[in-house]
Amino acid sequence: MSRGVKSPDKGTSEETIMKLIARFVWDEAGATAIEYALIASLLSIAIVVGATAVGIQLNVVFQDISTKFE
Repeated sequence: MSRGVKSPDKGTSEETIMKLIARFVWDEAGATAIEYALIASLLSIAIVVGATAVGIQLNVVFQDISTKFE
């Protein structure tokens, strides 16, 4: 084999590393998973805050009703 010529089924190690780096940079599956995780966590926080606010208001209403029956 002459210098600089490669076999068709094998590349040089530099080409292999560059291909792996390029595939890693252009792969967006990880970024999408992170985005979905952030959305899910924000929704969870919103639900907890909303449920807490409703729970506090219900507690006030029931306390008021309880004092009226005494």
